[in-house]
Amino acid sequence: LKQAGRAAGNANPTVEIPQSIEFKGKTYDYDKLLGGGGDGIAFLMKDKEGNKIVVKAPVYGDLKAFNEEVNTTIKSEVKTHLSAMGDGNDNVLEMKGMIRNKDKIFTVTEFAKGGELNDVVDLVKKAPISDENKDLLKLIMMKDAVQGLQHVQTERNMSHYDVKPKNFFVGE
Repeated sequence: LKQAGRAAGNANPTVEIPQSIEFKGKTYDYDKLLGGGGDGIAFLMKDKEGNKIVVKAPVYGDLKAFNEEVNTTIKSEVKTHLSAMGDGNDNVLEMKGMIRNKDKIFTVTEFAKGGELNDVVDLVKKAPISDENKDLLKLIMMKDAVQGLQHVQTERNMSHYDVKPKNFFVGE
């Protein structure tokens, strides 16, 4: 197991990251740390064929504090995300499920190859293209983000209470 926490931008000491996991009949190996927030860290896992998933591990200062109440919270997060997805939408990140590993529950999502929206916008700003093309790319990303929110709010009758660029991801 790897230890992570401060490297993910979290002040809490550590979370254990498994070197490999079993998910839906395949073995995925740890590839790299993607980042983290107040409630967990995300890391990339790959199978032998190169298929990628993102696994989110909860971060707690005292790993013994991980209990059934936390498990219930994570299960609720997965159910909420699955409900927000509905039958799927190109602009909503796919929740693939969860993994229970010993006393931990990890959430599993699709891998958004482009990364976080704010990082992509920074790249576009620095790109050697015309300002008109930069604006066009930013508008396309904004349109996709709004369409994803529209799906969640209008079609799924839900609200997203943590709307910020860091919580939006770019596919290809």
